[in-house]
Amino acid sequence: MIAKINQLLQEVEALKAANAEELEALRIKYLSKKGAINDLMADFRNVAAEQKKEVGMRLNELKNKAQEKIAALKEQFESQDTGCDDIDLTRSAYPIELGTRHPLSIVRNEIIDIFARMGFNIADGPEMEDDWHVFSSMNFAEDHPARDMQDTFFIENDTENVSHSIILRTHTSSVQSRVMETTQPPIRVLCPGRVYRNEAISYRAHAFFHQVEALYVDRNVSFTDLKQALLLFAQEMFGSDTKIRLRPSYFPFTEPSVEYDFSCIMCGGKGTRLREETAVKPKPMVEIGGRPILWHIMKIYDRFGYKDFILPLGYKGEVIKQYFHDYYIQHTDYTVDLKSGDITSHPGEIEDWRVTLCDTGQETLKGGRLKRVAKYIDTDRFMVTYGDGVSDIDIDKLVQFHIDSGKIGTFTGVRMPCRFGAVRTDNNGQILSWEEKPVLNEYINCGFFVFKREFLDYLSEDESCDLEKEPLQRLAADGQLSMYPHPGQWQCMDTLRDSITLNELWKDGKAFWA
Repeated sequence: MIAKINQLLQEVEALKAANAEELEALRIKYLSKKGAINDLMADFRNVAAEQKKEVGMRLNELKNKAQEKIAALKEQFESQDTGCDDIDLTRSAYPIELGTRHPLSIVRNEIIDIFARMGFNIADGPEMEDDWHVFSSMNFAEDHPARDMQDTFFIENDTENVSHSIILRTHTSSVQSRVMETTQPPIRVLCPGRVYRNEAISYRAHAFFHQVEALYVDRNVSFTDLKQALLLFAQEMFGSDTKIRLRPSYFPFTEPSVEYDFSCIMCGGKGTRLREETAVKPKPMVEIGGRPILWHIMKIYDRFGYKDFILPLGYKGEVIKQYFHDYYIQHTDYTVDLKSGDITSHPGEIEDWRVTLCDTGQETLKGGRLKRVAKYIDTDRFMVTYGDGVSDIDIDKLVQFHIDSGKIGTFTGVRMPCRFGAVRTDNNGQILSWEEKPVLNEYINCGFFVFKREFLDYLSEDESCDLEKEPLQRLAADGQLSMYPHPGQWQCMDTLRDSITLNELWKDGKAFWA
C-alpha cells in the first residue's frame, strides 16, 4: 500500500487543470467518495497491525496534499483576470446571432397547421376575460369551485354579481363562447392560447399553461367525425403508426364524453415516462454517473457476496447483451499489435460476476419472465429484484427475515415521504397540524424479493403472467407471503425527474445505495 500511496503523491504534486471542468474531474478522481484516496482508506482495515501507524500517517499526508493542491488550483482559477478591462466600450455593438423559436411555439404551430389542413380556422380571444365568457355562458353555477379565489386569478371580483367579475381565463372555452356569439353555423374553429390557474408551482404544475380546444358545429356531425379527427391529428403529429383509444368518461359539461389516449410516440408501444432515454435503450440501462442503474443494483448484491446473476431480457435486450459482452474489454487496459492483430490485455480490478442473459420475449410480463429462466435457477432459495430501483437495503437482514418467517416469499416494503406538505384541520377550518412532506404510513413494494424455489410453481410461462397480480395475490391468499420492512432509503428510476435526482446524488457523493 505504501507504494500505491507514493505513486498517488507523485500524481497529486503534478496535478494541472486547464479549466474548472478539468479541476472538478480531478477532485472526483482523488477526493470523492468513489475516489482513489477513499479506496485506500477503505483498504486500511486490511493493513498489518505493525504497519498501520506508518500507513496511516502517509494516507493523511496524501489526503492533505490532495486537498491543498485542489484548493490552490481552484483559487488560481478564481483569481484569474477575466479580460474585461480589455473591452472597448466605444466600438459598435457586437452582432447578435439569430435566435430560434421556443419549443412551445414550434409545437403550437404544428398543431395549428394540422387542424388547418382539416378545415379549421384559428380563433383567438383576450387572456384577461370577463366571467360571462369564461364561466356563465358555459353554465357554471355561481358557487362552482372554479369561481373561488384559490382556483382562479381575479382582476376584479364582483361578489354581488359574479358574472361581472374580470379574471384571467382558465380555459380557451371563452374563445368558443365569443365565436358562437358572432358566427352562424357551420362553425369549425381551433382555439389555442395561454390559460391561467391559481396552482402552487411545482415540477408538475404552473400558474399558467397552454391549451388547444376545437369547436365543430354543423348538421350531421357525429362522434365518428370526432374520432377520425383525433386519429388523423395523432398520426400527423406522432407518425402514421400511432394508434388511439377513446375511453368513456364523465365530464359535467359534455355528453357523451371520452378521454383520449395514444400509443407511445418514441418507444415502440412500450409505455414509459422515461422515453427521453428509453427510446434507444431499456430502462435498466439508463445511467447514473456513467454506469447503468442495472450495474448499481448488481453492486448492491456484490457487497453482500452475491455474484451470480440471471437477467431475463425483453425490450431492447440486445443492448444489455452487448454491454456485458463488451464489459471485459471496456473495463480493461490492453495493447494492440497493429501488424499482427494480437491483443494483449492488462487486467485490472474488475467484478467477478457470473451473468446469465436470457431472451424471454418482448411482451412477456415479469412473472412469465421469471418462469422462463427457472431452468437456470439451481438453488433452493433465490432473490428477485426489479431493474429500476436502488436502495441502501441490507441484503443479509432481508434474507434472514425471510428464513425466520418460514414463508415461501418475502417482499421488501418501504415507507416513502410524500412529495407535498400535509395539513390537518377541524370542521371549522382551524389548522390542527402542518407537516412538510411527511412520511406516508403505508408501505410500498420496492422490488427486492426472496423466494423459496417452490414459488416457481405459482408462475406460468405465459407472457401475460404478471408477478404482482395473480402469483403474489395467490401467495398472499395462501398465507405464504411476508413483508420485510426496510427502514432505510429507496429511489426508483421512473421519470426524468428521478434520473436527475439520482445523478445529482451520485455527483454530490450522496449516493445512499453505494
